[in-house]
Amino acid sequence: MKRILRILMYLVLGFFTGLVISMLASRNDEIDMAGIYQVTGVVLLLIAVILIFVSVYLHRQLNTVSKDYTKYMDMDSYDVYRYNKFNDIQVVDTLMMILALVSVGIFVILESHFLLTLIAVIAFLVTLWLTITHTGLVGRLYPDRKLPKPGDKKYAEKLLAASDEGERHIMLNGLYKTHGLIQVGLMIGIILMIFYSLLTGESQIFSIIVAGVLLILAQLKYSMEIREK
Repeated sequence: MKRILRILMYLVLGFFTGLVISMLASRNDEIDMAGIYQVTGVVLLLIAVILIFVSVYLHRQLNTVSKDYTKYMDMDSYDVYRYNKFNDIQVVDTLMMILALVSVGIFVILESHFLLTLIAVIAFLVTLWLTITHTGLVGRLYPDRKLPKPGDKKYAEKLLAASDEGERHIMLNGLYKTHGLIQVGLMIGIILMIFYSLLTGESQIFSIIVAGVLLILAQLKYSMEIREK
């Protein structure tokens, strides 16, 4: 699973790196941004569709093992297996939903062919349905725990309370690293949007402002949560 995700990551990074290089190489010529966006939307949609099948496969695999794990492994191995497999499903679900949504946005803004837009919308709805469905797996994987339902307003707090000390350490460590990554990522995104505006002449001021506001809100929220009371 890690190999598949790594390959997909390299494909996406390679695609966008090539896109940026081509834009830089042709900065003195007229750039067909609409065509580039169209290809980008198609590529993202294809990746999202592939991830839909990967998500369904992982779900069926986990569901089969969880019905009677004693046929495949002991309890300790199953604890590690279900934790990692569910995490893999969450990663795939998040990726496919975001990619499908971005492709929908691209096709709608470009006013692409209706059929292409329709396929993207259907793909997004499927990813949304799978994501919601897979969220409910937690209760079946850990029937001995009083885990909150996905729609609970205090889902995060109750989930932490139901987890043991080791699990809380892993989750909080991951959340802290994710917070740092988002901060750096948004900052790099703002810089890239500035250069993009300069290279293409297409103003990204609104996007830059939105990213800046999100950057500020994320830091303020984090500071308020860890502030001593």
